[in-house]
Amino acid sequence: MAVSIVLFFGAFLPLLGILVAPFSPLPLCILTVKYGLRHGLMVALITIGVLSVLFSIVLGGAFIPFVFVGLVLGALARRRSTGLRALVGGTLATLMLLLGLFYLYEYVASNSQNLMTIREFWNRKFERTDEVIGDLETSVFKGNKSVTAPLRANLRTLQWMVSEVFRFPLAFFSTLAALGFAMSYFVANRMLKKLGLLFPDLPEFSKWQGTKEAVALFSACYLMTMYCWRTEALREWRVYAINILFLLFVYHLILGLSLLEFNLRRRGTDSILRVIVHLLALRFLTFPPAPLLTTLALLDPWFDFRNLALEAAPAIETDNVVLEKGDG
Repeated sequence: MAVSIVLFFGAFLPLLGILVAPFSPLPLCILTVKYGLRHGLMVALITIGVLSVLFSIVLGGAFIPFVFVGLVLGALARRRSTGLRALVGGTLATLMLLLGLFYLYEYVASNSQNLMTIREFWNRKFERTDEVIGDLETSVFKGNKSVTAPLRANLRTLQWMVSEVFRFPLAFFSTLAALGFAMSYFVANRMLKKLGLLFPDLPEFSKWQGTKEAVALFSACYLMTMYCWRTEALREWRVYAINILFLLFVYHLILGLSLLEFNLRRRGTDSILRVIVHLLALRFLTFPPAPLLTTLALLDPWFDFRNLALEAAPAIETDNVVLEKGDG
């Protein structure tokens, strides 16, 4: 419990928090693997209770995702689940928790005079930022609006984007849940093996492959999004469609990176160089006008590019042998 509290607070430190956060669920995960879910749950409840009593219920509630991820990781390890099921199931469970906490807070805040809703919180933040820009315009730039006008325009765009995201935050919380759970999963996988404890392994990333059903769903959602974009009367439906389309896009983007990883490994590319190539592919081969990664991922369930590459390799080697003999 003590280690958990220290790590929970470390996750909120500026800059360092992003490094500490994946380790925060680890003590509860180890405890659950060694002694069972009942003991892990007992320590989790006591930890949240102590934090809530010492500080506040809101602060105690902020640590619930870390506690939840630790318990889920430990429970999946004890059940001897496969790595892929553990990663997908844990991510979905974390997503449901985050969405539940979000809407619960919105409901409580909308019926309370002491708490601000998410929309009120962000509106207050943007109002203060607008006031700061106004002060700069008056004191520093002496009424010169040529500098502050672009700032105000960008601020309005950002405010619109934030309001759209939190109007239906499925894509936002899915990304947050996937990143958070995946990082903790990989940390737990490494650490528990060092402790001699069993933990589910993932299949090789280079072998991940999508399904035809996912491609059909992506196509249908894309067409629905384009249809809803035609008129503002369908704005609400458009927001829902964009969220689902974003998730399906990220899913196929990961599969595209898997194909790239397969080809890089087959050529014996160094691990550091593979990371650089992945980053360059994300920058230049993901979005229009050159969405090569996602296109390959969408076509892979039908053409199976990995087997095509393996079948083509012996033919190339044979041609090389013939050329060498001819030269001799």
